[in-house]
Amino acid sequence: MSTPPAPAYQDPQGGFFDTQKRRSFTVELVVIGAVIAALLGAATLLVQPLTRAIVAALPAAVDEKLAEVVSLSMAQEKRASPFEQARVARLFAEVLAAVPPEHRAYVATATVVAIDNDTMNAMASPGGHVFVYTGLMDLADDDGLRGVLAHEVAHAVYRHGLQGLVRSQLLNLGLAWLLGDVGELEKLVVGQGASLLSLAYSRAQEDECDGYALQLADAQGWSLVGMVKLYRAFPESGAPELLATHPDSAERARRIEEHLARR
Repeated sequence: MSTPPAPAYQDPQGGFFDTQKRRSFTVELVVIGAVIAALLGAATLLVQPLTRAIVAALPAAVDEKLAEVVSLSMAQEKRASPFEQARVARLFAEVLAAVPPEHRAYVATATVVAIDNDTMNAMASPGGHVFVYTGLMDLADDDGLRGVLAHEVAHAVYRHGLQGLVRSQLLNLGLAWLLGDVGELEKLVVGQGASLLSLAYSRAQEDECDGYALQLADAQGWSLVGMVKLYRAFPESGAPELLATHPDSAERARRIEEHLARR
């Protein structure tokens, strides 16, 4: 008769081995967090300059190809009334005429479309194709709306859309190469970290576009009072600054007021 095997040892919850496992898991999380922080720090220093270099080497025709994709995605949106479309088209023509010659290649085929939607927003695709929602148009006078359009055209001039595409691919490829086949927890941390980095770039780009709009306004003698009123009228999102894709509206208005005081 064979001797039965000894029962396997079961460490009770809170026992020595269980405690050691928990400590080991905590250490792993701390190490993972430190690695991700270091990678994001390196990305801040390296990815954006590399992104700019790659985008600078690409012809403006690339922007137009991307614009076609965006236009198709917006094709089903309800158009605003002819009156609203005529208003935004008139102001958009003024903005395009003010764009310096060295920047016009990136807005050579630019268009503007007024979308019948209560959302207080406007956006630009590569190539300068701008979509403005009537919710924002109702809030802005002509000076404010012209400033918004100049801001959106600046996104095309600086090629921010193409930069975002290139940057995201560089981040994804770089992190995948450095980390290899990471687990689900690590993937979540990496994804959130990369998203926050992209938001930071977005805020910087918004500031850059505000500056461009102010330059055009100064060159053309446009009033900036409407832009100040518009930013003051924007409802605050309530999101922490770290998680906001746009700078604080009140802060943007304050900067424009300071710019006006220096004119």
